[in-house]
Amino acid sequence: MSKLFLKFKQKTHAARILKSVFAGLAGGGLAGGIALMLSRLALLPFPPLVALAVGGGVCLVTAALFFFLLRSSDKKLAESIDERF
Repeated sequence: MSKLFLKFKQKTHAARILKSVFAGLAGGGLAGGIALMLSRLALLPFPPLVALAVGGGVCLVTAALFFFLLRSSDKKLAESIDERF
């Protein structure tokens, strides 16, 4: 593989990691906030620290899911380079 292709592949990999982290944080924050709201309104009888665990779990699962869903093969990367340039 050429150096330019490897450089482009590293950039897309870094972008994939960042997108996964931000999606995980958004999903975890949303789930944790909903769990905290439900515990504060006494609709679900659990302590507020459980909301933190729920948010953390959803964050990890969402980040891992997005990481694998955003994966692309070398062929797709080469096609996108050809389309751009």
